[in-house]
Amino acid sequence: DPYGIEETKVHLGTAGRPLQANVEHWSGPNNAPSTMKLFSEDGGRFPWKTKFQTPTNMDQAGVTEIRNMGPMEFPIEAAVTSHYESSSPAQLSATNLPGQLQRQQQQEAPPSTLGQNLSAPKEIQGGDLTTFGFDADVEEVYVEISSEGYSMYAQVELYQGPYSSKAIADIYSDNGKTRPWSAVVPIPGRDAGASICILNTGPMEYPITVRLDPPPK
Repeated sequence: DPYGIEETKVHLGTAGRPLQANVEHWSGPNNAPSTMKLFSEDGGRFPWKTKFQTPTNMDQAGVTEIRNMGPMEFPIEAAVTSHYESSSPAQLSATNLPGQLQRQQQQEAPPSTLGQNLSAPKEIQGGDLTTFGFDADVEEVYVEISSEGYSMYAQVELYQGPYSSKAIADIYSDNGKTRPWSAVVPIPGRDAGASICILNTGPMEYPITVRLDPPPK
């Protein structure tokens, strides 16, 4: 029943090649209330695990479209799942791709505790950039972006050292309260000097609210 879907999870990765893709959620003709432009330097080390809300009282037979924007030599793998209720950050972290990538990523690991220690909300005004640093033992970070009902425009960027972007997400939502965006961002190992930068690319009148787990330093 497409009218009962509450959220959609999208997991994109590669076998070590760059990743460049557009993800759009369509609700009826000529209406895409949620969109993402995703980039990763290495879709094996830095896959994108994202989710967005698809409210049943607003969507009509919603469709999720994924388009590989890279060259023919750089295929991507995708897993799209829908749920009738909101999933936890730990469940988003556990999402796997099919086939070979799934076997590579399903190594034994302790259960994820993401979502149990969300930071206090951080408001970012339109045009402002905020950088978050993390302890050396952090392996992945849950990022949640919402608004008070305004349209939401944001760029999320994973940095490792100066001028070295490992992954970038440009996101849009027509209503950040009913359609918030979230993702699990992998951190590239210890002593890597990694940080997550979030830029509100919307106008000053459209602030966004960010929460992270684990909380930044």
